[in-house]
Amino acid sequence: MNHKTLLLSVILSATVAGARARDVNDPGQHWTASIQAEINAKYADAINEARTYEQQGGDPFLAAERSGWLNYLAADYAKAEQGYARARLIQPTAINPLLGFLSVAQAQKDGKKIERAAEDILRTEPTNYRAQSALAVLHFTNKDYRRSASDYHRLLATYPDDADAMSGEAWSAFYLGLRRESYDSFRRLLSISPSYPYAQQGFDLLVGKKAESTLGVTSVILHRAKSPTYAHASLGDHAQRSGVRF
Repeated sequence: MNHKTLLLSVILSATVAGARARDVNDPGQHWTASIQAEINAKYADAINEARTYEQQGGDPFLAAERSGWLNYLAADYAKAEQGYARARLIQPTAINPLLGFLSVAQAQKDGKKIERAAEDILRTEPTNYRAQSALAVLHFTNKDYRRSASDYHRLLATYPDDADAMSGEAWSAFYLGLRRESYDSFRRLLSISPSYPYAQQGFDLLVGKKAESTLGVTSVILHRAKSPTYAHASLGDHAQRSGVRF
């Protein structure tokens, strides 16, 4: 082997070794491993992989936000809030950490936290669907129908095709004794979703027909709004207005 061939062999060996070292320390591998662990509901492993992702040079904001999400899934709400808080410090204008705080508050069923988180979101993004909906549902379940009626009216100004908001507006007006407003909302809702839960019962009560029990109305409204990825009923697909999962 001549000197030139020997030199090329050494360079090639060093290049291969360096590539292997980069593969071992590649933050993207740990991100992918974290996603896979989440899919398998192995949240502790997913959290560890996300931590390693950052240690190997991955983006601190993404790591912090993902820590918040994974701890939320693991029902460790204190650590979830810590992750979202760190993400917020790194990127103060980001909306997803605020949505994370809202998800945690809803999981804890803490009305004050829900209201605070939703209002924080709306200061950054005034027409955010999840935040507006969260306030509307909170006020409705607290039987503050005047505020929920206002909330749903505001929501429908931006999302006029949203069936859940139509239902909330209709029932808020119903409990306020605003028969015409309630009638119009129920009629509009039934025109696009005849089988929407309790909509026909509400309409029948307004027109003087005998209706089945409406005791489950509040639970239905709450159930349809409690998911962090909120797949609401509407005429179109609004691409999960809750934001990207991290």
